[in-house]
Amino acid sequence: MPLLKSFVTPFVACTLVSIFSWTCVTAADSDSPSSSESTLGDTSALTLFDAIDQQRVEVRYIAISSTQGNLLMRNKGDEPIEIRVPELVGAQPVLGQFAGGQFGAGQIGAGQGFGQQGFGQQGGGAQAGGGASQRVGGAVGQGPGGGNDIGGLFRIGAHKMRKLSVLSVCLDHGKAEPSAKIPYELVPLDSLTSDEELSRALLALRQKELSHQAAQAIAWHRVCGLTWNKLAGLNRTESAYLGVIKFFRKSEIAEAKAFLEQEAATRPSKSELAVNR
Repeated sequence: MPLLKSFVTPFVACTLVSIFSWTCVTAADSDSPSSSESTLGDTSALTLFDAIDQQRVEVRYIAISSTQGNLLMRNKGDEPIEIRVPELVGAQPVLGQFAGGQFGAGQIGAGQGFGQQGFGQQGGGAQAGGGASQRVGGAVGQGPGGGNDIGGLFRIGAHKMRKLSVLSVCLDHGKAEPSAKIPYELVPLDSLTSDEELSRALLALRQKELSHQAAQAIAWHRVCGLTWNKLAGLNRTESAYLGVIKFFRKSEIAEAKAFLEQEAATRPSKSELAVNR
């Protein structure tokens, strides 16, 4: 009697879009702003990517899965620094050495960089092969409960660390699932996609106005060009024992379509904007 075969359709994978929750912050210590210090000085604040370019902060994005990850930021200087994190960011797998330009192998060695902060090093298999994993993207969110950080503005003490929780969607259908074993670098979202509908979907996800699955369907529809019929036909699992489990429910596809239709109905077209200028 032939052996029954059971397999899971590979979820092949992604560049990330990320949504940060300000309330999920750790390692702030005594340098966290108190309620009386909640008005941070915007004039001296650096944008996150400027701070990275100026080597004022070290940044590591750790992809837990296609839907979530952690962003770690460490102040490299001897003085506190104020960082403004953008609403929308992306992350892409790094080719070659672990963490590429942001974190060379020497920087993450024992007792150096993030290692001394208690986050340790990622395990074996940390090299990304030929862009095999998906890029991801997302939006920066306020998170529930409120906190001392205002509108994405963070004060990080000298040699201190901030950790942000991230929600994300994948941008590359057909590539490998993101994981902590694959090094990612944080990049501006517009370096990966300039799709405005996706950006608005991510902001809606942040506000809990859109489900995660609907946001993912929109990402693959807008960025990868998958039709709604193609998305509806994707299988998450094909098993001789469990049967076929679809990646998206009909209700999730309907939610994604309804969101884009509503956006199209309420947003002025480019031609209308040109006429009204």
